[in-house]
Amino acid sequence: MAQVVSAEKPLVGDLSTPGRPPLGSALDAVRAELIGCCATLGSETVDTADAIGRVLAATPLASRSSPPRDTVAMDGIAVRVGRAGVQAGARFAVHGSALAGDPTADLAVGSAARVMTGAPLPEGADTVVPHELFASAGSSVVVMAATAQWANVRRRGEDVQTGDPLAPVGVALSAQQVAALIAGGVQRIQAVRRPRVALVVTGNEIATGPPTEFQIPDTAGPLVSAAIERSGCQVAFLAHAVDHPDALATVFRRAADEGDAIVSIGGVSYGQKDLTAEVAATLGDIRHRALRLKPGRPFVHGVIAGRPLFGLPGNPGAASAVFELLVAPALRALGGWHEVGPPFVKAKLTESVGPADGRVHALRAVVWVDGSGRLTARVLPGDGSHLVARVAAANALVVLQPGTDTAAGALVDVILTDVPTSKPSAS
Repeated sequence: MAQVVSAEKPLVGDLSTPGRPPLGSALDAVRAELIGCCATLGSETVDTADAIGRVLAATPLASRSSPPRDTVAMDGIAVRVGRAGVQAGARFAVHGSALAGDPTADLAVGSAARVMTGAPLPEGADTVVPHELFASAGSSVVVMAATAQWANVRRRGEDVQTGDPLAPVGVALSAQQVAALIAGGVQRIQAVRRPRVALVVTGNEIATGPPTEFQIPDTAGPLVSAAIERSGCQVAFLAHAVDHPDALATVFRRAADEGDAIVSIGGVSYGQKDLTAEVAATLGDIRHRALRLKPGRPFVHGVIAGRPLFGLPGNPGAASAVFELLVAPALRALGGWHEVGPPFVKAKLTESVGPADGRVHALRAVVWVDGSGRLTARVLPGDGSHLVARVAAANALVVLQPGTDTAAGALVDVILTDVPTSKPSAS
């Protein structure tokens, strides 16, 4: 049996130990250890149109310029005038037209072609006069205001030129970046394979159907599953395990077969039926930690069957805190992200939340953009990590380090778990 490193040998040491590193540094050390167990996965070819949220494994280069040729920017007439531009009163005979997507003919000096926005600029043309600046006169038009050469023309390659790098490696592609790739002619990309996470929910008390009088529904599972997806992964396996060594070992073995990483919920404390560390240690190398984090003191992690295992506390508030602060960065590393986080932003507290007690506190909160455009945070009432309905409005975690100013108006670290609102939700 592999040895379990006990939580009774605390990761960060006793608070009275001389020379003990700051608590933030200690959590950073845990995070770094977890990340070190998560080597980036291999790559695969992905259609660019399906690549939103995928992490690039290689830099894509433009295979075409955008626009691919000089293009009309406004409805009007295309003319050929040279450096002097078009003068007011100039008259042009109209010959032909150009529509978006159609080939065009050469344009003779002294003539004009009617053109539509997005159409290729006729060969020889160098200026577009918008329709509001000319008047029709039979088969000719008369320009009513001077127009500079190249006005209202999108020049070839002004957005992208052939060979341009279009997005950085190690970044999850946004919709804007995917649009840029498509504009540059990139039809497929090399993306890091999306990590497959096996999620295991443990506990006799967790109902797999309608709960009995002595059971509770699984509330932590959906929260963690959504957080796994936000971290760029997919939940490839989901199972419930009762509090029995053989049952839990069987599920863990199956999870190791199905996933690139394993996240379990529950069974990480020190009770008679808290079996995660004990059972996982029969399958690999495991550490059982006592974090100075509230909520989220007990934590199990290690490697079983070559797969990183992260054992979260069972209460939803604690599971979310440990996941966001420690596990999500490790999963992002597995998925090839260069910036693994946590992605802290600053927000202003609306009211004091009391002094810290020597631990890191992760408090569920509502964050919104105030009238001056700044992020503002209101910590939700109630500090029980089991609470769900009372904190349903939460879209963020306020993370307080020891010594953090927690007075009203103070700027604090925040991890956004959803989009900030435009105004605070009701309590």
